[in-house]
Amino acid sequence: MRRVMKPEFSQSTPIMLRVASLADAESLSQLCTQLGYTVTVQQMQQHLAAVLSHPDHQVYVAEQHRVVGWIHGQRCALLIGPTQVVILGLVVDETVRGTGIGRQLLHQLEAWAMTQGCSEVMVRSNVVRQQAHRFYERMGYRMIKQSLVFQKRLQPPNAAGD
Repeated sequence: MRRVMKPEFSQSTPIMLRVASLADAESLSQLCTQLGYTVTVQQMQQHLAAVLSHPDHQVYVAEQHRVVGWIHGQRCALLIGPTQVVILGLVVDETVRGTGIGRQLLHQLEAWAMTQGCSEVMVRSNVVRQQAHRFYERMGYRMIKQSLVFQKRLQPPNAAGD
């Protein structure tokens, strides 16, 4: 069995959690690829600028010599229930998964949710991400339903030949 080396991660050096900044765009973009999402650095800069300008959104990064994870949550007012925070993304670098970084990021976002007056945090997870499901269950989350996700790409009215 081949051992994966984790040269930049050390249990003795603490993880620093902080609010993301535009300077983190490249690191966040690279981490997205580990989940199968292609987001260029320029796209991430645009997305991050938009998200960071909204007080109902929060993005935290975990850093130890470099950014090794991030979490993005949005405060969401609902007509059908209490206002909650929805986790819109969570990724930890595959070289340091299982070391507690995801747990720390999740706790940080949960603490922010409480400061926002929320009593619930909700997350959707792709059916193929079995490790993520087990992680959330260990963190006290429970599956409440299964859903299908639909998407429609919108085109400007003139692009359709109108």
